[in-house]
Amino acid sequence: MALVQVLAGLALASAPGRYDDAAPVAAVLSVGGGYAVPFGTLFKSDEIDVNNAMKGGFPVRAEVGVALWGHWHVVGYGEFAFLDRSQRCTPTADCTGNALHLGAQIQYWGSGLRGWWAFIGLGGGWEKLSLDTQDTSFAFSGFEGKLTGAVLYFFGNVVGIGPYMDLGLGVYSHLDAVLGNGTGSETIRNQALHVWLTFGVRIDLWI
Repeated sequence: MALVQVLAGLALASAPGRYDDAAPVAAVLSVGGGYAVPFGTLFKSDEIDVNNAMKGGFPVRAEVGVALWGHWHVVGYGEFAFLDRSQRCTPTADCTGNALHLGAQIQYWGSGLRGWWAFIGLGGGWEKLSLDTQDTSFAFSGFEGKLTGAVLYFFGNVVGIGPYMDLGLGVYSHLDAVLGNGTGSETIRNQALHVWLTFGVRIDLWI
């Protein structure tokens, strides 16, 4: 958690900066990508960990929102990841997969130093993990919480680029399955915590 502490310290810095002469309300956009690593289990009685089903993923992320109250941003996010499969997605077969994340977040942006700016954000939303073999598919879905932090270098007051870290914690509460010609769905009662840890690069645009 040392990286989170560093980001929080940078984000809470109080030196004067670009927000002093910023408009009260401004549109903000962001796109980014990186690599995500999963931890945990699909559900408590499952013998396959998430990281056994999938080694990781390549997420593409976008945010759209507004800057309010000086340093505060309110954004909606969407993320789609192409998953990097393990040798065995299920006990008997390889498979492909993807992950979808949709939600909202509140971010606090601190004042910067020599063009560098940092933020830390907290929010949550809905996620879906899809695993597909030749004639079988599983879709796990549920709620997740998101902690995000980044340090960006801004060119002027408009475009910024830099590394980000994203920590998602969630539980899968619903399962949809297709087995051959049959379909079914159920509520997962034995829910278990899983984690997605992402490192990447993002570009932010202020309008």
